[in-house]
Parts: sequence; C-alpha cells; structure tokens
Amino acid sequence: MDPTISILTPVYNGARFIERCVEHVSSHNIPGLEHVVIDGASTDGTQDILDNLSRNHPHLRFISEKDKGQSDALNKGVRMAASDIIGILNADDFYEKGAIADGIAYLKRHPSVDFVTGDCVILWKDRAPYINRPKDLRLQSLILGWQFAEYPCNPSAYFYRKSVHDRIGPYDVDDHYAMDVSFILACAASIRMAYVPKHWGNFQCYPGTKTFEDKTNGTARVNAIREHWKAKLTPIQNLDASLIYHRKRLWRSLESMLTKRATFLS
Repeated sequence: MDPTISILTPVYNGARFIERCVEHVSSHNIPGLEHVVIDGASTDGTQDILDNLSRNHPHLRFISEKDKGQSDALNKGVRMAASDIIGILNADDFYEKGAIADGIAYLKRHPSVDFVTGDCVILWKDRAPYINRPKDLRLQSLILGWQFAEYPCNPSAYFYRKSVHDRIGPYDVDDHYAMDVSFILACAASIRMAYVPKHWGNFQCYPGTKTFEDKTNGTARVNAIREHWKAKLTPIQNLDASLIYHRKRLWRSLESMLTKRATFLS
C-alpha cells in the first residue's frame, strides 16, 4: 500500500515528549500512514526511545543526525516523505481525534486544493485556551497580522501536498523561529488554500517551549515577514487589504462601544 500521509516530527532533546507523540499518531489508525521523525542528534536519550518504539511501530521511520535547526530538519523530512500528503506535528503538540483522516479526505475530494487547515486550540499555561480560526486565507488578509486576521498558527491543524515545495521551495534554513509564517504566506501567494471549520489541532504554548520563549523577538520577526509579502501585493490586493483593515477597525470600535454601553447600563 502506498503511504496515504507522511507525518513529520522534528525533534531535539525531546525525550519527555517523543514516546507520547509517536503513540498519539499511531492511535489514529490511518491505513498507510508513515511517521517520519527527524532527530537532530539529541543527547537526552531521544534516539534510544525511537529505537525501542520502531520495534513495535512499523509505520515509524527516523533519522538521528546533526542538523542546522528545525527548518533543516523539516526539509529532510519532506525529502524522506513517501506520501504526497504531509502533516507536521511538533513533539509536544497533538491532533484532535479524526483530524488526520479529515485532512486526507478533504485533499482527495478537492484535487485543486493544495493546503487545508482547520481550527487550532492554543493551550496556554496561565490563561484560558484560545481557538485560532483562520477563515480568510487570502494573502491580503494574512499580511494584516493577528489583530485583523488569523493565519494558521500551528501545523497540528493543517495538511498540504508535498508538491507545494516544488512551487515555493523548501523551508528557510536561516529561519529558526518563524519558518511556518513564511511558509504560510508563500502558500497564500502561490497556491489554493482552504479552511474547514473543525477542531483539528492543539498547540501547547508554555514556558520552556520555543514559541513562548521567543515571544518578545517573535513579534518583530513576524512583522518583518509580513512587510516582505506586503510589498508583493498587487494594487487590487492592496486596496482589498485596506478595506479589510478599515472594516475590522470599525467593527472593533462598535464592539467596544456596545460593551461599554452594556457595562454602563448594568
């Protein structure tokens, strides 16, 4: 049987997460699924755990060697992937039940779509969960940033065709933090993307994770990526982006006024 999907997991010193991750992917019981783990020569026993897991999980393939960071690991995983459909799952994140099957089914039913995303729940350590709903995947919307539009925040909620990389190239090996944002915006500029209003992914953001620790510099980094793609908008896309921006600002002003009025009346 040809692989139906290749789930890629880049990891480095992830011994406390990797067994749960592999078991989690296996629990979805997808015929023909392969799980490709790209370990960056961990020193905490991750490779030994993968060795043991591979004895009972024939769908698991892994390499353990030094790399140039997460983007380099992802590029290796893409090259190793035997399926044309790819999912990416960081070792500490997890899929919602049925998400993988839904992603495969959608891409098979819609051959003209190359990227599909659902909703992603962001799990914070010190605040209530937030649901990321990237409904508008047009480039002119995504470059406005999270204040006015939501881009897919974590790969646990999206799946795409391996052939996408033939169009937009590999992940940027010089970017160790925002490679996913660059990838999403490049996709928005080049391929057909789709949104499904279903909970597919779960993204854990808490002290010790890369995203959490980089939140100060991350905003500036993402803004620079947005400005790069903003410069590539056509005049019509620029006009559309301006209309989206002003419409969202007006709507938020009205929401604020209504909230204040309700508070005053109560």
